[in-house]
Amino acid sequence: MFKLQKLNNFQVKPLKINHPDPEEIKGGKLFPEKYFTVYLIATPMSGKTTTVFNILKTIMDKRTKFYGFVGTHNCDQSYEIMKEYFEKKKIEYEFFYEIKDKAQHYLAELIKQFKEEEKSESESEDESTYETSIFEDENEIKIKTVKYIPKKQVPERVILFDDMSISLEMIMSIR
Repeated sequence: MFKLQKLNNFQVKPLKINHPDPEEIKGGKLFPEKYFTVYLIATPMSGKTTTVFNILKTIMDKRTKFYGFVGTHNCDQSYEIMKEYFEKKKIEYEFFYEIKDKAQHYLAELIKQFKEEEKSESESEDESTYETSIFEDENEIKIKTVKYIPKKQVPERVILFDDMSISLEMIMSIR
């Protein structure tokens, strides 16, 4: 038998979570967490895509991988500008026209890929290093491995859904 209880007088205490200093996160003044969710709703032609692009430029660098589910990414000039920016900044990116079609479930495959990458990353604790060339004279080139210590944290992955509400709704109703 169930007993009903009034919760109005119940005191809820916040969890003690160690939040990173926003100064340690790229774009921390805009979003004080490394991972977050943003939902934009506005009328057509009101600047949503421009706002998204400005957010992405603020929070990402070459350590971030971008995945966009955007049905119009090849015919929208805004997304062409984004792709040029990603290439210029050496940000890995991948676009999908839809979340799922008759043959493939792109989002499910991406999540599976993320889980496999996380498993392999946890097994190999590799330091971030890069090689640089030092020229001592015309005939001798020395290569030195340098440890890369980033100044600010960035998200490892960013996933964007643009005008995919109908696809998301269909997927959620199937489950």
